[in-house]
Amino acid sequence: YSEPFELEPSIKKAEESISLKNVDHTTQQHDQPNLETSIASKFIESKLPSKDFNKAAKYYNTGDFDEAERICNEILNSAPHGDSYNLLAHIAARKGDYDRGIDLMHKALELNNASPTYNNNMGNMLFEQKRFSEAAQFFKKTIQYKPDFAEAHFNLGLALVRDGKDEKALPHFEKTIQLRPDIFDAYTNIGNIYMAVKKAKEAVDIYQKALALKPNDMVISVNLSLALQEIDKLDEAEKILSDALIY
Repeated sequence: YSEPFELEPSIKKAEESISLKNVDHTTQQHDQPNLETSIASKFIESKLPSKDFNKAAKYYNTGDFDEAERICNEILNSAPHGDSYNLLAHIAARKGDYDRGIDLMHKALELNNASPTYNNNMGNMLFEQKRFSEAAQFFKKTIQYKPDFAEAHFNLGLALVRDGKDEKALPHFEKTIQLRPDIFDAYTNIGNIYMAVKKAKEAVDIYQKALALKPNDMVISVNLSLALQEIDKLDEAEKILSDALIY
């Protein structure tokens, strides 16, 4: 992931801003498709402490990380401030320093360990370092404090998949699409898990829903074709691939 934390915090008002980082992988021609992976990050700008933090967020959004970092450090010289630690952690991640990012997220959590945003962002940092079991624990905390946080369910599902716990991941992907039916990768991961446990018919149903969101997507078309072949619908499987190749 070259840019794992894409933030778009609001400057003018406190509101949620979501950015999904999707990474497609080429599906190999084998009996079961690879699990796709993507990670969602979330930043909630709430109770802004001053115009200074607004400026820091604005500089961050324009890519001036050094100036954003300078302002956040000035704020922290005056008093501890969770959102400043959080933003500094994202700057560290953008610079590839996840160890520092994790340290900064710990400081944010020391100030507010019940923040869904901070817990989710800590999970993302750990995920990027392939510490999937630890990441899962923070995503669970995120859901504990905000059960309707669709992206946190999605992130937890991904962490569990990477930790080799596909079946435990399944309900979290299902919850994701219940809360956010537009999150494409949740469908694909459900379908891939079904294929892994030899439930091709169920996989076909979910892949078809994914394809409705992204018609002629090549990865999903290949996966759907494989699933159709598993239930002996060879003509349909061939047509799906042919349609995808046209586009």
